[in-house]
Formats: sequence, C-alpha cells, structure tokens
Amino acid sequence: TENGDPDNAIHDMTTAIRLDPMHASAYRNRGSIRGSRKAADVAQRNLAIQDLTEAIRLDPTDATAYMNRGAAWAESGNFDKAILDSTAAIRLDPQKSDAWNNRGYAWLKKSDFDNAIKDLNEAIRLAPNDATSLVNRGSAWFAKNDGDKAIADFTTALRLVPTDASIYRKRGTCWLTKGDLDRAKIDFTEAIRIDPQNPTAYFNRGVLWFKKKNYDSAIEDFTTAIRHDTTDALCFRRRGVARAFKGDFDDAIKDLTESIRLAPDDVEGHASRGMVLAAMGKFDNALTDLNEAIRLCPKHATAFALRGSVRIHQGQVDNAIHDMLEATRLNANDARPFVVLAWLKASGPDDRHRDGKEAIEYAKQACELTHWNDWGSVSALAAAYAEAGDFKQAVHWQDKAVDLAPANDKKHCEELLQLFRNNKPFRFDLTPRINWLDYRNA
Repeated sequence: TENGDPDNAIHDMTTAIRLDPMHASAYRNRGSIRGSRKAADVAQRNLAIQDLTEAIRLDPTDATAYMNRGAAWAESGNFDKAILDSTAAIRLDPQKSDAWNNRGYAWLKKSDFDNAIKDLNEAIRLAPNDATSLVNRGSAWFAKNDGDKAIADFTTALRLVPTDASIYRKRGTCWLTKGDLDRAKIDFTEAIRIDPQNPTAYFNRGVLWFKKKNYDSAIEDFTTAIRHDTTDALCFRRRGVARAFKGDFDDAIKDLTESIRLAPDDVEGHASRGMVLAAMGKFDNALTDLNEAIRLCPKHATAFALRGSVRIHQGQVDNAIHDMLEATRLNANDARPFVVLAWLKASGPDDRHRDGKEAIEYAKQACELTHWNDWGSVSALAAAYAEAGDFKQAVHWQDKAVDLAPANDKKHCEELLQLFRNNKPFRFDLTPRINWLDYRNA
C-alpha cells in the first residue's frame, strides 16, 4: 500500500483472511484500502463497508475500523451513518483527529455548519498541519457567509499543500463572492495552471469575466469548460447568457436550448431562454418558457417579473400587473417589478390602470431599493407625481433623473422633463422601454 500498489495489498490481505478468518485487522486493512482508493466506485465502497463491518464484529474496540467505515459511509452519501461511526471512533479514541474531521465533514454535508466547525476545530487542534480539516472548515465558514474566515483557512491549507488546485478554486470562489475579482482571477488562473484539465476553474473564471463585462473572455472560458465536460448544463446556460449580452442572440438560444436538453427541470434554463426570446421580440415563445419556469418553481420571483413584462408587450396589462405584484410578494428586495408597476400606474395607456398615488408608492419603493441612484426609478417617481398632478415634484425628480441617466438615455429624460414643465403627464403605448437582459437571474 505504501508503495502505491493497492491491488497487491488487497491480494495479500485476502490471503491473510483465508489463512485466518478471525483476523480483524486484516479485514480492517483490506476495507480501508478499498475505501481509500481514488478510483473507488460504488461496488468497491460497498466491499469496503462489508470488510470494515466484519472487522468491527470481530473487534468492537477498533476505533480505526469505525473511523474508516464512517469515511466510507460519507463517500456513499450516507452522512447519518458516517456521524454514528465517527462518534463511535471518537468515543474509543478521542485523539483521532481524522475521526473528528470525518464527523465534521459529515455535518458539513448535512448543512449543520455549527457542528461541523466545532468538530473541525478539534480536528485542527489535534493535527494543526492537516490541510483536509482546514479545507473542510473553510468550506463551512463559506457556507455560513463568513468569507474572511474561509479565506484564512484556505490560505493556511495552501501553505501546507501549495499544489492543490481545488483549494485555489475554493479560495477564488470566496474572493469572487466578496467582489474581489482581481484576487479571484489570480486563484482561478493558478488552479488552471496546476490542473488544466479540470473544467471547474475555467467555469469559475468565466463567471468572473462575465462580472467584469468581458463577455469574450467569459465565452472563451465557458467554451473550454464545455470542451472538458460536454454534459454540464450550467456551462451552456452561462455561455448562452454571455452570448446574449454580446448581442449574439441566435447562438445564445442554441446554448440555452442545449442547457435545457441536459437539465430539463432547471428553472434558470427556461427563465434565461425566456429572457433572451423576449429580447428578440419573440414574446409568444418567451411566454412558453416563462410559464414552464413558473411551473417548475412557483416561487421564482424573476420569472414572474419577466412574464409580467412580456404580457405588457402582448397587451395583457391586467395579467402583467398580477405577475408584477406576485414578483414583489416573492422578493420585496428586487426593485425591477416595483419600477414597472410604477410606470404602469403612472403612464400606462389605459385609464383603468393609472393611479398616481399607487404609482408614487411603488416608485419610492424602487428608489429606496436602488439607494436613489437609479435613473429609471427616479424618473418613474417623477412620472408618478405628474400623474398625481404634482408637477413641481415631477420636475424636481425628473431633473435628478437627467443627472443620473447615462448618455444614451439623457435625451429621453430631457424630453420627459420638458413635458412635466409643461404640466403634462407622460403616456406610453404598449411597448415600454424594457432592458430585458436586466432580468438576468444567474
């Protein structure tokens, strides 16, 4: 085993068992070898569990047998049994750091992060140079949204094993989540240098490039990830969205369609394709995808908001308002549906739907959610005041919208400002200005 020849090691243990069927340590060693092999499949793990169970039957005081069977249970996805066996190992030998680590890992996989950290603290106290325990604790800190502690653990682990690409990927993901894109890029690139065949780092770096709005580089990395794994629906979806942001809608639809083929129950795949189809003006097809997204996830706020916008373009304003209200109920922290509701209530073409007072409330909610820095929300508030007949406030807020608006929207804002100065409210037809890609959810 120490010379890297597990097959002959298993053969020798099997011979020892044949010569002495009561040899508990032979069962334990054979089971441990079977369970620890890198290429261990389900059948090998089952054989490992059988061997370790027999070792425990023959010697119920063998802490290592419990510990290794717990590890095999964890690899099989049975984390409850992993915890029971690890607990037995700890009871027999509290100094076994691997048993603490194994139980901590099982708690981590069960999303019990506090118990995971408690066990991993003990594992690290007993074996401070064990990179595995540090990585597991870092993963638990990350799951608890404590990126700083996660980064500290991953950094310590990298000092111990500086050639482990997976730790660079994990730390890079922490940096990415914290918004430190430059440090994330360094870690993902190093992970790729160490392990250029692993698609995960390419995918992660692609997400980073997308956040930097470097869509060409994002597409390149997603493409490399797909080349290494042609069955990853998420890569196709992400590349499809990146292509949409470049304006390459046809290839975006191809990617999103492949994503849905690979993962037909992925709500984000249907929502993303619906978004792109809407951007292409194919509203009937978009509605089909968004209906499916909502069927798959009736609490998907973005799908409701997207469907509401599509229904506006189809002239279904009552249904659109219903969808937007549902979107705000499901996610009261998303400004987008509040903005749309404000515009419909302030400037919609149908008298039945306009209500200046309601429009002001929706617009204020949008402005608060965007910290009063979003020109569209501020302009909606101005339109709402105009609908309510308060043109002094309308001019005041539209003047601020002009200041906030980007260059290509200033002319439109200035036209509205002049309209309000003339004591006239704004009206749009059934094709309001909507940036469909603003609805990107992932």
